[in-house]
Amino acid sequence: MVIVIGGAIMLFLRGKSTGPAPAGLWREASGFGKVHDDREGRTKVHWRQTLELEKSTTGKNESTVRAFIQNLTIAGVWHHLNALGFDPVGPAAVMLHETGYGLSVAAREYDNLLGISYTDRSSGKPVDRPYKFDSVPHCLEYFDTMMHWRLYADALMYANDPESFVTKLHEAGFNSNESWLKGVLLAVSRIQQYLSK
Repeated sequence: MVIVIGGAIMLFLRGKSTGPAPAGLWREASGFGKVHDDREGRTKVHWRQTLELEKSTTGKNESTVRAFIQNLTIAGVWHHLNALGFDPVGPAAVMLHETGYGLSVAAREYDNLLGISYTDRSSGKPVDRPYKFDSVPHCLEYFDTMMHWRLYADALMYANDPESFVTKLHEAGFNSNESWLKGVLLAVSRIQQYLSK
């Protein structure tokens, strides 16, 4: 099965509606329902819990780099990515871009923080469809597994160099759209600026 991140489907996924996505669009990612490493309880089970905590604390869910990085830290995602061997800035930039600061339906309802999708060829015309994950650790585990596929070997070599990592992901076809690369590189820059303050 080929994993593709589609620009068109991601526009849909960034929608901020409060209801779940229409039935039939989502497919369970491999490993759904199994036990996933939550880094000794330091990674929250669901992203929605983080958004609910932010809203109960601040009265809103912000679309800012500061709030997003703080939420990744509170949810344990930052630590989890670090423990997997990544400089968290690269994957976090993908997350920020793909989920619209973590507020997309994919992130809220299905713990799909990275916009990971599959190509559905059942109708004869290839269509990108999103995966659903049973938890945040499941999503991170799946991403880490993907990065160990031969397809992403070059990207994995740059796991600690966010700009090169994102560029190599793009070159490998994680998302081949040039606007995706520009958007994620901009997110890398904005995250690095925030962290350097």
